[in-house]
Amino acid sequence: MEMVSVCDLLTATEMVSVFHHLTAMEMVSVFDCLTAMEMVNVCDHLTAMEMVSVCDHLTAMEIVNVCDHLTAMEMVNVCDHLTAMEMVSVCDHLKAMDTVNVCDYLTAMEMVSECDHLTAMEMVDVCDHLTATDMVSVFDHLTAM
Repeated sequence: MEMVSVCDLLTATEMVSVFHHLTAMEMVSVFDCLTAMEMVNVCDHLTAMEMVSVCDHLTAMEIVNVCDHLTAMEMVNVCDHLTAMEMVSVCDHLKAMDTVNVCDYLTAMEMVSECDHLTAMEMVDVCDHLTATDMVSVFDHLTAM
C-alpha cells in the first residue's frame, strides 16, 4: 500500500528508473505487495515502451506471476498500452505454455480484440512460440467470429 502511495508521486519515467535498480526477484516482491487493482494503477503510469522495459527485467515465470495478479479485464487494460510489435516482444519472454496461461485469463471476445492489434506477420511471430497443442488451446478460446 505504501509502495503504491510512493508510485503515485512518481512520473512514468521516474517509475521506470526505480525499477531499473531492482533485480527481477525484487520486482516480483514489489508486485506481490500490490492488489490487482493497484497493479493496474501502476501500469497506467507507464508508456507502452516503459512497460516493455519493465518486462525485460522479468523471467517468463515471473511475468506469469505478475499476470496472476490481474483479472482478464485488467490484463486487457495492460495490453491496451502496448503496440502490436511490443506485444510480440512481451510474448518473446514467455514459454509456449506460459503464453497459453496468459490466454486463459481472456474471454474469446477479449482474445479477438487482442488479435486485432497484430498484423498478419506479427500474428505468425506469436504463433511461432506455440506448440501444436498450445495452438489448439488458444483457438479453443476463440469463437467462430
